[in-house]
Amino acid sequence: MDVGSPTDDDLKRILNLVPPIAWDVTVPIMLYDDGELRQHGTGTLLRVAHEYFLVTASHVPRQARKAGAELFLTASSAGESLVEAHGTWHGTSPPDGGDHDAFDVAVQQLTAETVNKLGGRAFVSLNDVWKKLPLEEDIYVACGYPCEMSTPGSPATGKVTLGPLKLVTSLYDGPTTMMDGKSPKFENYDPRYHFLLNANKRNIRTMEGIGATFPDDLSGISGCSVWKMNVKSYPRENWTSEKARIVGVQNHVHGSRTIRATYWAAVVTLLHKAVPALRPAIGLWRPN
Repeated sequence: MDVGSPTDDDLKRILNLVPPIAWDVTVPIMLYDDGELRQHGTGTLLRVAHEYFLVTASHVPRQARKAGAELFLTASSAGESLVEAHGTWHGTSPPDGGDHDAFDVAVQQLTAETVNKLGGRAFVSLNDVWKKLPLEEDIYVACGYPCEMSTPGSPATGKVTLGPLKLVTSLYDGPTTMMDGKSPKFENYDPRYHFLLNANKRNIRTMEGIGATFPDDLSGISGCSVWKMNVKSYPRENWTSEKARIVGVQNHVHGSRTIRATYWAAVVTLLHKAVPALRPAIGLWRPN
């Protein structure tokens, strides 16, 4: 299948293979600032042993701290049952106080109270994560909540109207340097930590798989998970959602409609360093 110009039937088939759990673990991260609730970022709920985490891009909580604003999650994909994101943040940060964070990943170790309030949600485990690197040619899906497809709410309603989307795409295979072969084409892109995905208007679909307008600005999907569908190596009749695995954390969209994501291995490295009690459990993580 040519992912660059997929048919509607191709897209619907791939979208139907996204594991049902994907939207249960994908949460909008909303900002409460100046009396208004608005979409801000996207996160993934993760459980490792007895601990529960929210995984996202580190610039999502960093921007909230700078604004002095609170972050909220929802206990349902409909944007209802607001839950304040309480817990300890562990994240990568720019070296020497600079602006560029090479990894741009963060985890919030959620409190028991927050986990209980998220009772309608599910949590992925490390078994849902693809460990092999580098990534090979396949089909990928990013699930997130763009700000442009959401409507801010107020304390009175306690709800934000959300616009979830799935982006079906493939690995970017074009040049990563300018014509001189030396200057980077994508600012701050480093193949040791990141991979790139194509973003094409024809690949945007809503949660139901219906065609949607490509947002002019994809802000709000920052921190969302990228899923590797693991279908290219199998005949179509053997495609199954059970083969899908999380491979990265999205954290930037380059101007040429190319999405950058950090390998999920950076999340595991961060957890290993920040939460020593989880090291035995992390040590059991094996390649898929």
